[in-house]
Amino acid sequence: MKSSGLRVLAVIVFLLAFAGANVGSFLLGRASAEHNSVSWEEASVFYAQIVERRENTLLVEGLPVNDVNHRGQFSFTLGEDTRLLWRGEEITQEALRPGDTVAVTYSGETLEVYPVMLPQVYQVLLLEDENPTGDGS
Repeated sequence: MKSSGLRVLAVIVFLLAFAGANVGSFLLGRASAEHNSVSWEEASVFYAQIVERRENTLLVEGLPVNDVNHRGQFSFTLGEDTRLLWRGEEITQEALRPGDTVAVTYSGETLEVYPVMLPQVYQVLLLEDENPTGDGS
């Protein structure tokens, strides 16, 4: 009788510790996500045509439909956090080709060199009609 009571107590203590660890992990993750997120007010979006892609770096030319600050050439690195999308689907860097039209979402102070360097690019949205993977979908 005494040993079954100890087992029940041990299970209850284990479940409470497990639940506490999960709640703590959730709260830490939430705080981290809130700290690292960027609001849309802080982000800028412009339209561009890809001039060149070298490994994980893109050189793009801002389109005339943009305001004057987003015309000319821009260079940026496609980081691990950069989302690459076509019609809501994830794509690879290889799907981005010279001549393609894209929408670039970034934030941060640009480096005033030529071409302008974008410090943090969050998303590159491919605006082409044709499927970049070529699988017909």
